[in-house]
Amino acid sequence: MTQDLSFSAKIRLRSPATAKASWHFVHVPVDISNIIQETQALLPKKRWRKSVKVEVRIGFYTRHTSLFPDKDTGKYLLPLKKEVRKELRIGEGDEVFVYLKLI
Repeated sequence: MTQDLSFSAKIRLRSPATAKASWHFVHVPVDISNIIQETQALLPKKRWRKSVKVEVRIGFYTRHTSLFPDKDTGKYLLPLKKEVRKELRIGEGDEVFVYLKLI
């Protein structure tokens, strides 16, 4: 089952005070997160930590990765690696348009 979803969101920094490196994420909006949760509920429970495999496209960058649940907000998080941010010339506070395909 595949489903295409898209949204716009700001890149956020998430870093505990003791971390050597900062993690950058895009929060998937609640309405999109709800669609993903409903879709995942139809599948057998087989994914570690309820991560969701997706194909993501931001600008010219496309790759397969995973979304992870954020227990604090109930939304999903899309992590953005440093090399991706560098290649796309994006960073904390920038708004990006994200295309997701559930795979």
